[in-house]
Amino acid sequence: MDNQTWSSVPGASFWKGKLVSGHYVREVFLNNDFDFLKGTGKRFDTLLLTDTTTQDVDIEVFRTVVMKHLTKEMKAYTPRVVQHLTAGGDEKLGDAKEPQELVHLFPLLQHMVAKASASIFVGTELASDDDVVETCKNIAIDIGSELGPGSYIMDAFPSLARLRMWYIGKFGKAINKHRQHLLRALGPVIDKRLAAAEKGGDWDRPQDILQDIIETINLTLDNPKRHILPVKWLLALFFASIHTTSENSTIVLYRIMQNPEIIDVLLEEQNQVLEKHYGSNIDYSDTTKLFTGEVIKELVKLDSLCREAMRARNSYLELPHTYVGKSRITLSCGAIIEPGHDVLINMWGNHRDAKIQRDTIGDHHDFKPFRFVGLDRQSTKIGDDFLMFGQGRHACPGRWFAIQEIKTIVSVLIRYYKLTPNGPITFPTHPRMPMPMGQVIIQRRQ
Repeated sequence: MDNQTWSSVPGASFWKGKLVSGHYVREVFLNNDFDFLKGTGKRFDTLLLTDTTTQDVDIEVFRTVVMKHLTKEMKAYTPRVVQHLTAGGDEKLGDAKEPQELVHLFPLLQHMVAKASASIFVGTELASDDDVVETCKNIAIDIGSELGPGSYIMDAFPSLARLRMWYIGKFGKAINKHRQHLLRALGPVIDKRLAAAEKGGDWDRPQDILQDIIETINLTLDNPKRHILPVKWLLALFFASIHTTSENSTIVLYRIMQNPEIIDVLLEEQNQVLEKHYGSNIDYSDTTKLFTGEVIKELVKLDSLCREAMRARNSYLELPHTYVGKSRITLSCGAIIEPGHDVLINMWGNHRDAKIQRDTIGDHHDFKPFRFVGLDRQSTKIGDDFLMFGQGRHACPGRWFAIQEIKTIVSVLIRYYKLTPNGPITFPTHPRMPMPMGQVIIQRRQ
């Protein structure tokens, strides 16, 4: 499969489409007649699953909000993110003066990511609301559990699959629970903000994505949907960001646990960068002043580790695109795509093809943490050789924020805690089991 440029998917006689690999994937990503949202929506439609229409949340406006107000304001948000990542870790671990055994790293990292993300998405006050944080953490997992794993029947009858998603979005216990969490917490805050804005004067405008949403969709106090519309926007944002960032953080940390000697290398790099910025007398007591955006950006070995951990994931045939053109199209690799048919991207093949990868180390079936050091291949840089965030107009607009969160989590944890594997660390090979496994001992450094 690695070296094929295209093929049909073996055993999937009901599935109408092709598998594309190599540099030919860009013909799919860069052609607007290949619709990523329609392709993914056949199995997992975020709007349907949250009872949301395109009138409620315009996807292109949604992307603009993320790019304009999250990515471009990342520097201003960084101290808040660091503060809440640290607080989230403290909440889960306590003082950690004595060694603690973590059966799995995901619950810790999930809580840290949810806490930090909530502080940016809905503000610092609501980031202390347990229900809001719980929704940030678990909405994707809870609704995914109701939806269940994909099946041949649902693949064969996409209309039936969409009907099921519509039903879950309308009547599912999970979405209704999380919707009510946000309505209860956000309703009074939204009204207070709208009243203050309409009153004018010296209003201290909040800096968070909730406020950006309120202003983007021009909400007013007399709008009967003034509560539910921002909630639907935020549900979509939580779906798109928090679980995947938590998952990738977990994968990065487990790669470190699989190769614990990496910690000393990362700490040495961290010490060099911190000394460059602060001199030899460094105050380690305030993480918000210590781990600025500039410091995190200069941790190039850590960045390489993150990119390599995601490149080496057990991601196989991903990123479905539905061809919405009116007539058949032939890709330059020879694949003929009929209208309405799908294309899957051979992520596994591209991530392990020596002709696609741009490093000189080779051994692309193996994990090499510092493979990309000295190359222009940052963990946010997309291309045929790194498809974790897609390509083209539907490339993930929040990847800069996600990667900075992941790198900050790793930086904080290895600086303030000793982490050691307690037994074997195993990485899965099955596509429906993305998480590595292994117990970890964690203790605060003295």
